[in-house]
Amino acid sequence: LQLRATSDRADNNVDNGISDPVSALVNLTVGDGRLFDLDITPPTSEAITEGLGATPARVVAEIPFSSARKWSAVAVDDPDAAGGAITGTIALGAPTYLQRYCTADGQDGRPTWEQIETQVAELARQGLRVLLVVGASDTALEDKEDDSVLPDGMTPLGLVTLKDELRAEAREALASFKA
Repeated sequence: LQLRATSDRADNNVDNGISDPVSALVNLTVGDGRLFDLDITPPTSEAITEGLGATPARVVAEIPFSSARKWSAVAVDDPDAAGGAITGTIALGAPTYLQRYCTADGQDGRPTWEQIETQVAELARQGLRVLLVVGASDTALEDKEDDSVLPDGMTPLGLVTLKDELRAEAREALASFKA
């Protein structure tokens, strides 16, 4: 599995345009498909790269994150990637927004959508943000902004959890609402 993350070093908000981008593509071993957990700190891509010792692969297409569609995707085609040739599309986003592209039928080692929803709900109850990672061998990916689509029949590969930490000034900001 490969994961690409892009963050805006300037304000960590990609919805208002990216003025100082930082991005990375990382290789993750999913293995038997069990959940894994990452503690990610801003900027996201640098944390993933540092934590996993990533080696970038050749990106042939990319759809950046959109708050309207709630996912991002990257297509890679790199015959010389570390660990062997890599070809395919990986998307990362909100599980409910990726569901329409997934084949989650319990066949061939894939989970059912009910299993995914159960795991997402359990992790969310723990206060974690949960993202679904899906993949396909197809590299046909075209950025049409909010109208972008993914290949049909993508396989659920795993869940990524994000733990948000409150900034030091958050307590003071919340207290000002009581006043």
